[in-house]
Amino acid sequence: MNIINEKKRVNHIKQYGPTCGIYCLTMIIQTLYPIFEGERKGQELAAKLHSIALKNEFSKIGEFFQVSNFTNFISQVNKEIHNVSLKAEIISFENQKDLQTQLKLHLKESNSYIIYPALSLKHRRAYLKQLQHIAHWYILDNIEGNIVTGINSCYLKTHSKLKITSNYLYKLNKKLNYIFDWKKYYSKNWNPFNFTKFRRKKAKNKTVTILNNIDSAVIKQKKLLKTNRIEQMIKYDLSYKMIVIRKQD
Repeated sequence: MNIINEKKRVNHIKQYGPTCGIYCLTMIIQTLYPIFEGERKGQELAAKLHSIALKNEFSKIGEFFQVSNFTNFISQVNKEIHNVSLKAEIISFENQKDLQTQLKLHLKESNSYIIYPALSLKHRRAYLKQLQHIAHWYILDNIEGNIVTGINSCYLKTHSKLKITSNYLYKLNKKLNYIFDWKKYYSKNWNPFNFTKFRRKKAKNKTVTILNNIDSAVIKQKKLLKTNRIEQMIKYDLSYKMIVIRKQD
């Protein structure tokens, strides 16, 4: 294990659409592979990752409900993105003390980052909006004492810096034992008004090709839901788990 005093911290790029996990992976790849650094290259990479996720049926529109599905997606990224070779390891923890031990063990390694599933930091407001809990993915890149830092994948850079106690991280993760309802999600997030706002953003950001991918995926998913050709209710498999990502030797 290679331990260093200073490790390279993850830089934020704007997240577009319901794709927090994909953007977390994008930002970690940018950190480990400087050829992908910068907002423009990051958005190009995110669009490629999103296409891989949809094409290989790891995701419907950009979401991930199972940790194992996410690591399978990362294995496919290794095959399809030139010069990228990542090792993804699922780490389980039993309680808050165990989580803190695991965080200290893995985040002290050089070139080791964590993608962490949890409720949104604003999960109460999100619940009131959608009447269901929504999973979110975070990047964890350092820990000092009980304080964990990293990136909250989101659109605004001003909201992107994550600084949180390991105890609160544990509480946000252990609650991810819910059932996700696609129809409820679409009725609240992708109603005609919100979809129009999304398309205005797409028209304004023509160079961000991931927006085209999301637009097409949402339309396809909604049609399949209407004809009952896909599963409406999905069980989260995210509690007491996280993903450690390293650069392959």
